[in-house]
Amino acid sequence: KKNTCGGIDKKIFNNSYNKKALDFGCGSGFVSIELAKNGFMVIAYDIDPECQKNFFNLSKEIKDKIDFHTGELNLFNNYDQYFDIIICREVFEHVPDRIELLKLFKKILSPNGLLIISVPTSRSEKIFLNFDPQWLEKSEHTTILDENQLEQSFANTGFSISNIENTGFQWSILWLILAPFKTAHRMGNFISNNFLTRFALHVSKLITNIPFIENIGNHLFPKSHVYYLRHQKPIILTIHDYDYWILGKWSSEIKKLYSDRYEIYSLEMDKAFANKKLMQKLVQHVDLVLLLLPHPFDFFYNICPEKIVCTVHHWVKFTKMYSDAITLSKYIVTGANEWREKILDKHPDATVYLVHSGFDDSFSSFDKSYANNNRLTIGFFAKNTSNEFDRKGTRHLLEIISLLIEKNLIQFYSF
Repeated sequence: KKNTCGGIDKKIFNNSYNKKALDFGCGSGFVSIELAKNGFMVIAYDIDPECQKNFFNLSKEIKDKIDFHTGELNLFNNYDQYFDIIICREVFEHVPDRIELLKLFKKILSPNGLLIISVPTSRSEKIFLNFDPQWLEKSEHTTILDENQLEQSFANTGFSISNIENTGFQWSILWLILAPFKTAHRMGNFISNNFLTRFALHVSKLITNIPFIENIGNHLFPKSHVYYLRHQKPIILTIHDYDYWILGKWSSEIKKLYSDRYEIYSLEMDKAFANKKLMQKLVQHVDLVLLLLPHPFDFFYNICPEKIVCTVHHWVKFTKMYSDAITLSKYIVTGANEWREKILDKHPDATVYLVHSGFDDSFSSFDKSYANNNRLTIGFFAKNTSNEFDRKGTRHLLEIISLLIEKNLIQFYSF
């Protein structure tokens, strides 16, 4: 219990000085207070204005870090990508429109932010409802939340689950004792403090004060699930020849540079072809396949052509394989000056964009008119001179990928 706050892992509070937090449905305010004590600037929100009283008797240092809000959700209109962490404890089961709430969280959560949602397990709800038919009504729960449907809602609104934890075994024990007696309560708050409720509280605390019992209990019969969610990242799969060759190093560099914005997975070509059926399923799942060599182009293109970006090498002869790749590809990135003329010879009506790669000896014009153009589009970058012994193309490739991402062209290229 020392390592948690309302079932939430306290490790997330580390390195939090001046970070922004939203405690949505703050209730008694103990999570907001814990966040403030750990350096967060906190907005505590609750539909009940009476909850503000929970923050009156705090020290000035803590009180200055907590800003209480109540009322309509449009008050968050000016908080786009604002919060580093959003905590929503035991609220979802009370809300009729959970999708709209998730959309709001997605809008106001920072790009690398963390959303924590805890909800009662469907199993615990069904057991308590079996003992007390008025369980949902007393608890003011709109429904029993199905875990599969809930997780699908997370995915549909652009969140990925980074972790799921179980918590609240103490409350499972408490309500197992009280539910058969149909105890009067409102949202878990006892209406009368009688002998039975005091006994149940004492027994549940006594049992869960033994750490290994609490751990086993949270595994077998948790009261709630805690979901740790982040923004979904587009998934990029890179295919190269060998990990230790130059293309494998390119894959590593791409992953190192852009792992904060993309989920990037790399495969050697031989491993990719070891199980073609599995690879077909993988391509359907990812958002972009970046081929760092042209050899497997036909295979990947036939699976899902709109997801394929192919790069080729200027020291390889302009064979039929490359001609076919240029004919079939909608978007091509090339790293050699001599390819420009060869491509234009084959496709004289192509629109060629010369993109500055960041080096003094490279071309330096950029045009966005491609947006209304359905013709073959070539993103072209190169040194003014290049040959088969010059491997600066590695740096150029990384520069072009960086530029595409910074200008959001990767969206146009693939998704």
